[in-house]
Parts: sequence; structure tokens; C-alpha cells
Amino acid sequence: MAQHTRTVVLGHETVPPLPCPATAPRCVVFGSTPEAVTAAHNCTMKAVAVAARAEYPAYKLRTADVTCASLSDLTVYNIRRLFANCGEGTGQC
Repeated sequence: MAQHTRTVVLGHETVPPLPCPATAPRCVVFGSTPEAVTAAHNCTMKAVAVAARAEYPAYKLRTADVTCASLSDLTVYNIRRLFANCGEGTGQC
């Protein structure tokens, strides 16, 4: 397991998971590896994959909630869309 993955998992274990009402904090992990995406999803966080590294092109990061070529490609709309269905009876953010 990569070091950054352990950091995300350990950080999640120290704080108990919160319920998902409309006012609950929403967490997004920005990463560039499949392991970072998996760690975010294991901790019930959203994942934004940045396909800037040659060894992990966009098709290898397809499990992320949003994939972009660089952080400058992200817009407020992209980030807001991550949480569009939160609080609509889904039980998930």
C-alpha cells in the first residue's frame, strides 16, 4: 500500500464517519493514482483523479468520480456536481 493511501486511511480511522445530512462536511480527495481513488472511496470520500502522470492515463483512473488532465481543467460546476445527489434520500454523499 502506498504511503499516501495509508495516510488517507489512517486519517479516516481517527475520526468516526459522519451521517450524511445536507449540512454534513463533504470530502474530496485529489490524486493521480488508482490507489488514491480506491483509498478515497474506501473512506466514503469523493475522488478527483488528475491524469497528469504518464504511467496513469485517464482510462486507468476511470473509477474516480471526476477525471481531468490538470487541476486547471476543474471548474466549480465539476466539484458541485460531485455532491448533486447528497441528501436526496440516497443515504450517501
